[in-house]
Amino acid sequence: MNLFRSYKSRKILVLSVIVLSVVILILLSLLIKTFFDRIVYEQEWLKSNLSKELTGLSDAQVQAIIEKRSTSIQLRTIFLSLISTAISAIALVLILSIVSIYGLLSNLFNGSKLLQISTYFALIAFVMLFFLVALQPTELTISTTIQLQGPDGSLINVNDITASNKINYTSAWICLFASFTVMIIIIVSRLKYGFLTKDIILNKKFKALKNEQH
Repeated sequence: MNLFRSYKSRKILVLSVIVLSVVILILLSLLIKTFFDRIVYEQEWLKSNLSKELTGLSDAQVQAIIEKRSTSIQLRTIFLSLISTAISAIALVLILSIVSIYGLLSNLFNGSKLLQISTYFALIAFVMLFFLVALQPTELTISTTIQLQGPDGSLINVNDITASNKINYTSAWICLFASFTVMIIIIVSRLKYGFLTKDIILNKKFKALKNEQH
C-alpha cells in the first residue's frame, strides 16, 4: 500500500515542517551558546579597553561598570524570555506535526485541527524571533579624547573611537525566515485535501448511507 497515495501533498508539506522545525530548534540552541559567548567576550573586551578607568576599583565596582556598558548583559533577561518562548512554540509545532503525519500515514485522521493550532504557534515563534533579531546586542564603543597639535601650534581635541566586533546573528535571521516559511507551509498544507480509508466518522456515515439505501 502506498502511504502517500492519499493526502500526498499535505504529507509532504507536513514532513517539510517537521524538518524545518528540527533545524530551527538546533539553530536556536546554537544561538543561546553564541549569546552567552558574547557576554564573556564583552566582559573581557571592556576590562581590556577600560583598564585605566578600572584601576584601583573593587571587583564589585568593576562588575557594575561592565554590566552597565555591556549591551548583551543588559539584554540577557529579555533574550532568554524571547528565545525560550520561541523554542517552546516551535517544539509544539514539531510535536503537533509529528502527530499529524502519524494520522495521515495511518489513514486515521487528516490532522486539520492540529495544523490549525500549529499555525498559531508558528506565528508566536515568528513574532518572538522578530523581536529577538530587532533587539540583538550592538557593538561596543569607547570614545576617548586625544589632544593633537595643529599646524598653527594650537591644540585640537580629536575623538578616538574604539569599537568591538559585532555579534554573529546569522542563525537568528535564518530561524526568523524559517519560522515564517513554516507558518506558510502549514497554511498551505491545510488547503491540500484527500481521503482517509480508516476515518471512523466517514465510515459511520458511509455505513449509515448504505443501510438507508437497502
